[in-house]
Amino acid sequence: MNDSNKKAPHIKINGEAYKMINVLTSNGELIASISAKDVIHDVNYQVQLIKAND
Repeated sequence: MNDSNKKAPHIKINGEAYKMINVLTSNGELIASISAKDVIHDVNYQVQLIKAND
């Protein structure tokens, strides 16, 4: 299977697939962006990933 046929990774919440979750301040400032491949956040903020119990 070549790269063009592969599905992009996604995050699934309540059966819905999302390619990205953006966290914004009340002013609309982007402080964190979470994808299936990466977590990017503003230097003044921290993102914690909590694994589900298997």
